[in-house]
Amino acid sequence: MYWKLAIVFGIFLIIDILGHIFLRIRRKAFEWILMSTIIILTIGSVTMGILNTVRKDKSDASDLFVAYNYLIDGNISSAEVKLATVGGEYGVKAEVLGVISSLIEQDYIQGYFKSERLLESGELKDIDKKFYPFIKKSVAHYDAVAVREQDEVILLEQVANITPPVVLDPTLLVNPQDWSSLAGNKPLINGNYIFIYTPHYENYKPLFTTALKLAKMHDLKIICSLPDNVSRWRNEPRFQYYTAVGPIEFLNLVKYSKYVFCGSFHAVVFSILFNKPFFAYDGINDSRIAPLLTMTNLEQCAEIQEGQLPVSYNKEKTKEKLESHISKSIQYLKNAIND
Repeated sequence: MYWKLAIVFGIFLIIDILGHIFLRIRRKAFEWILMSTIIILTIGSVTMGILNTVRKDKSDASDLFVAYNYLIDGNISSAEVKLATVGGEYGVKAEVLGVISSLIEQDYIQGYFKSERLLESGELKDIDKKFYPFIKKSVAHYDAVAVREQDEVILLEQVANITPPVVLDPTLLVNPQDWSSLAGNKPLINGNYIFIYTPHYENYKPLFTTALKLAKMHDLKIICSLPDNVSRWRNEPRFQYYTAVGPIEFLNLVKYSKYVFCGSFHAVVFSILFNKPFFAYDGINDSRIAPLLTMTNLEQCAEIQEGQLPVSYNKEKTKEKLESHISKSIQYLKNAIND
């Protein structure tokens, strides 16, 4: 609030100064008092904004520390209450602790979706070493552990002294026909369209620009389910927003699309399962997307030629590439359940 007030008062101050300079108007006593008041209010708002930010950072750090200690003591409900108040630069660390709290509570489904949200956001980089004891403790709750990426094998070798096998993401273990049935038999959007799906907008601006250029060239609509860039594209007639999207709607939008432009691991997964030509923006540098593209020989889908739409690929050959990995992953799960 203080920063908004500072901006408002600052604008008034600039207008007042520029007006008197260019219009050469001499100030009267009242105007001097008014300008002095605006200056004081601007300085006061900036000062309060700085103090409020500093206080919030200190409060977030304190709440994160308290939540950390609650987790050590096994007081999960109190930890989650504290974590819900943490934001700013400590937000990602709070989300990591949130994942760990779900695992300690053995709420593995909630833990899975929390971790997926973190991974899709791209905000989770190197894990702070102070979380290692929690990771080790959480892993110990499982009778069997498998991971989806080689990086996670290295991490767990360091943290928990185990070497888990690498298996496929669970979405790839389900028969594509089952996913197709869930998506429904009627498209939510009629006509030919490019479906854009990214976890956020800021790092994917070139993807949107490329999609728009190709949509104009090939007379296609663009369907976007991401709400945080509406103001940027809502006046572009080829863009159509469909933001009331849950898992079923997401499947439907992928299934009935002509092309998929994405920066999301699961958008790539379902593009492959539904045999959709897709462009995985910067996918070859993504630790989750790149192995899947390599496994299926679809590295070309991480690149796009100037003026050309994503190319089709051989569905049967792609399925063949996946089958051996699917069999190994399913066999691991069977063994883990039976042991």
